[in-house]
Amino acid sequence: MKKLLFVALASALMLFASVSSAFACLLWGYQPEVPKSLQK
Repeated sequence: MKKLLFVALASALMLFASVSSAFACLLWGYQPEVPKSLQK
């Protein structure tokens, strides 16, 4: 039972990571210019 919970948690974490990375890529593609405060 504990293994099933661990697998569900791991898959949810992977799903969240893929969704957040896809959102970041979309946002980066939408705003190619980097603000001057972020540039070194």
